[in-house]
Amino acid sequence: TNVGADGSKQTTTYHPQTETKSTGTEKQGNNLPTTKTTPTEITSENDILGMQDFEITSNVFGGTPGYQYQWLPDSLADCSVCDTFVGKVNEDTEIILQVSDINNCVTADTVLIRIIDNVIYVPNAFSPNADGMNETFKAYAPPGTAEFSMRIFDRWGQQHFLSNDIGVGWDGKVKGQVKVDVYVYKITLKYPNGKVKNLTGTVTLM
Repeated sequence: TNVGADGSKQTTTYHPQTETKSTGTEKQGNNLPTTKTTPTEITSENDILGMQDFEITSNVFGGTPGYQYQWLPDSLADCSVCDTFVGKVNEDTEIILQVSDINNCVTADTVLIRIIDNVIYVPNAFSPNADGMNETFKAYAPPGTAEFSMRIFDRWGQQHFLSNDIGVGWDGKVKGQVKVDVYVYKITLKYPNGKVKNLTGTVTLM
């Protein structure tokens, strides 16, 4: 799950693929040949915010249908034997899919899920002029941000605004009046995985 520049939620689904590849046969006690398989590994880096639900759907082909699924680590999956993985992680994690067909031929695939902690958009200007556009100054981050604070200062260091709710922005008023100027913001974000990010910048009130 990502957040666009406008704060909208965007979901990405990842598709590991597995394909049975024969590398020979092995005789077992009943003298029936069993096909050995070589795992087909496709590793991709997919960025998500820590402890946010994400989904991986499987795309299995080859072998003989009647597939059985096993996701590893199984403790991370809502259903570790389903064809789709749904779960959450709080650190870089390799998710493994093992698939066996009706003849017990086994193959595997992996997806690397990489945690990022810098998903935040902060505009550099806003215009509280009652035209219905860009009326407030606020930051945008994915849902699930554990803690948030934003403070606004004038050029002399006097604080004029404080918000501990990422959904509540500054309307540009200083002592009840809107004053065109450049202001300094200081933002602190704490992510679900415990990481803290501090941001300092300027915003122009137009």
